Amino acid sequence: MSMDMDASQKEKLRRIRHLALDMDGTIYLGSRVFTFTVPFLESMASAGIGHSFLTNNPTRSVSDYVAKLEGMGIKAGEDNMYTTSLAAIDYIRDHHPAAKRLFMLGTPSMVSQFEKAGFEACADDPRDVPDVLVVAFDTTLTYPRLCRAAWWASQGIPYVATNPDRVCPTNEETVLVDCGSLQQCIFHATGRRPDIVLGKPDPTMLLGICRRHGLEPDEIAMVGDRIYTDTAMAHNAGAVGVLVLSGETTLETALKVAEDARTNPSPEFYPPDIIVRRIELRSRIHGRVTGNFLCRLEGRFSREDKDPHRSGVMGHGRVGVYPVPHHRYLLRAEAMAAADAKEHRGVRFAQDYVRTPARCMEDALLQGTAVHQDRFFVC
Repeated sequence: MSMDMDASQKEKLRRIRHLALDMDGTIYLGSRVFTFTVPFLESMASAGIGHSFLTNNPTRSVSDYVAKLEGMGIKAGEDNMYTTSLAAIDYIRDHHPAAKRLFMLGTPSMVSQFEKAGFEACADDPRDVPDVLVVAFDTTLTYPRLCRAAWWASQGIPYVATNPDRVCPTNEETVLVDCGSLQQCIFHATGRRPDIVLGKPDPTMLLGICRRHGLEPDEIAMVGDRIYTDTAMAHNAGAVGVLVLSGETTLETALKVAEDARTNPSPEFYPPDIIVRRIELRSRIHGRVTGNFLCRLEGRFSREDKDPHRSGVMGHGRVGVYPVPHHRYLLRAEAMAAADAKEHRGVRFAQDYVRTPARCMEDALLQGTAVHQDRFFVC
């Protein structure tokens, strides 16, 4: 089995200069920051890899998001943030330049972001006619305001939605109804859909980061926990899509999406380029590392590390590169000991796969997708 990556794949990985990081479900969940987030960001900075925080959640203003991140121990400035509130503001300025007054389903923090940009909030009053209706993820939503938004939608007012997410991930025992579900509610009541749904998977925010940092789309890796927003936006923008399993999407869902894309010429969703359990660094990986999902593979692996037929379980921190269908690659690091054999979401690993690395790929890889699941696969 050849261990060499083709030139185009090497170049694709070498070109990554910036990470666009989704927030909820990727660097934290609800109010809990993941323990690996801060070390990961520090390692990226020391490696010269920039990052931006990109979120479909418009409930906070940019300044409030920065304060939240700092409260979690994550250093950030306003230039690190790109939210759907900013995307909506830019869209309204470009497409409705005369608009001044907005009726908004959104939190007070989000409304303050629009007011900072020069817009005014309309009251819940049929006589206070807005120039534009803005529907967002609103954790302060009341029934009368939802009815008023539906009324303005039925009256043909320009209608902008901040994001398509159906729910917001949480570590609480509840379902957080998000903007996509509110849009569906308004559609059922009025027959009207938004004129534009901003946020991921629309590529606007990612292309905005490109402009801000002087980058090309293929120099950015979009990292997030949702196939239908995060990695879909990467596909739409021409960036590298990295799916993490620390938020909404399960491995089963990712496998189904990949199988559909393999057999369907026009799939509903395209699979990510890479899947990882989380954005955690493994410090003893060979080569230049930009996260446990991305290694600058420049031929610096030892011959021993490249040998898939080497007997025994691999040592801690070693990396292997294995070809998979459609000229993609499996990157796997930190093989676990055979004694740790377990079953994870129906995927059997450890001793069975120690003997048969090809079977490992055949049974567990997303078809046509590069997977780097630390501790998932052993050779």
